[in-house]
Amino acid sequence: MLPLNLIEAHFLGIEGPMPLRDHHGPGTPDSATAPRRFRRWLLDDTAPLPVRDQVWAELILNVREADDAEQLNLVLLGLAVPGLRRAVNRAKLQSPGTERADLEAEAISGFLAAIGTVDFTRRAICSQLCQAAHTAARALGRSNRRQRHEPEEALLLEEPEHLGVGHVDLVLANAVTAGVIDHAEAQLIGATRLDGEYLTAIATRTGDTSLAVGLQRRRAEQRLTAWLSA
Repeated sequence: MLPLNLIEAHFLGIEGPMPLRDHHGPGTPDSATAPRRFRRWLLDDTAPLPVRDQVWAELILNVREADDAEQLNLVLLGLAVPGLRRAVNRAKLQSPGTERADLEAEAISGFLAAIGTVDFTRRAICSQLCQAAHTAARALGRSNRRQRHEPEEALLLEEPEHLGVGHVDLVLANAVTAGVIDHAEAQLIGATRLDGEYLTAIATRTGDTSLAVGLQRRRAEQRLTAWLSA
């Protein structure tokens, strides 16, 4: 069984309360809420991000202060499994020759290492952890490609470095709100840069040429670059 599947199975079997204080903010589930329901709220973009960040910060502090943090680490990993899977999907797209199990193991190591260093003053704490997971998995893929003396075509599939700041989904949502790109452009970037969908598949679906779709994405990403650099 793949590492993240093992973590998911363990997480879904947890019956006890979450290791949290109550009263983080309006709408926050109490600590007695079943872990899978708590995760659903924690990953819901309609829930206030500052409140969710408070919850993540408390969980991480509990891990840092625990004498034996193994079970708490498993809880954090379980809460982040959806984000970790997306991080591994991106790394697998960039390094198709690397075994998924190896990428997942490396992503888990990157996530756990980031627990000790994540910056609570920055927004989107979970996204920071998942970005660290992706960075670790991507580094493994690059190392494997060098060892196999493979050309770096897969680098063409990587998202631009400026989109690696924070979490890409959050960057795209903020850009749409700011009017930098529209919703369709955000979906295009997310589908091709994060979810591994090919430009040709989107072109077939929309009736455009793959060149036209690629140019549309490039123009949107150029506006994003200028906006993020301003």
